[in-house]
Amino acid sequence: NDGMTAGVANWFDKRRASAMTILGPTVTGADDVCLFAHFDRDDRVDDHVFRYLKALQTTGFRIVFVTASQISSSDRQGLGRICDDVIVRENRGLDFGSWSEAYRRHRGSIKGRLLLTNDSVYGLSGGVHSADRDIDALVAALQVELG
Repeated sequence: NDGMTAGVANWFDKRRASAMTILGPTVTGADDVCLFAHFDRDDRVDDHVFRYLKALQTTGFRIVFVTASQISSSDRQGLGRICDDVIVRENRGLDFGSWSEAYRRHRGSIKGRLLLTNDSVYGLSGGVHSADRDIDALVAALQVELG
């Protein structure tokens, strides 16, 4: 049905229009690419996130940072020193929406490993190391209600 196909394409175009690239993509023919999902209800990029991004950068990953927050110009400048692309998007689809947007834009540039991560990862300040595995994953989460 052509009407249905046109409707689906129009829906995807609306989703794409809701994301804005801040730096402009510089990931070209990269071996290892990290798609980094971020959200902060206070519209900040916390210090631990900058430390994590720097650790990823030292291991050779090209970083595409996707945020669903309205981050400040100073945070954008800090990210510009570390990341190859910074994308600001609507807060829809959680991390998977961010990864999907970044992958759609950069899939042709990924020649090696692909790392999907987010700003809630703590404790990997030593970086990501090569391994003889196809997939590494952190899957456990402890959620503690404070208050």
